[in-house]
Amino acid sequence: MNAVHLLGRLVEAPELKHTFGESKAFCRFRIAVARGKDKTDFFSIVAWEKTAEFAAQYFQKGERIIVHGSIRNADYVDKNGVKHYASEISADKLEFVETKASKEAANSSRENISETPPPPEPPPASFDYQEYPN
Repeated sequence: MNAVHLLGRLVEAPELKHTFGESKAFCRFRIAVARGKDKTDFFSIVAWEKTAEFAAQYFQKGERIIVHGSIRNADYVDKNGVKHYASEISADKLEFVETKASKEAANSSRENISETPPPPEPPPASFDYQEYPN
């Protein structure tokens, strides 16, 4: 069985393109997927037709998405006669991880954090309490 399910963050915004001749809609993009605590893998994704149109219309760079699909392998020979191999994920289904409301809430809280005033200055290192009677 060739099935892939990835949860990752878009490295770039998907851009809708069309094939020559048949003029099928497609888009290619990459996602970053965390592997363990301090490692990240990058996967190339290709989506076709309605899935591609959906991705190009609604997904933006930096968003977390889920990709369901399969692995496709290809090989080609370059102009110097060297054979190359490539793998990519062919997306059958794409999903949002965050809702629009949760993204807006997160952005709002980030804005509020940047607008909060700095904390008050700490008292001086030496303070003479005897100056102030009880």
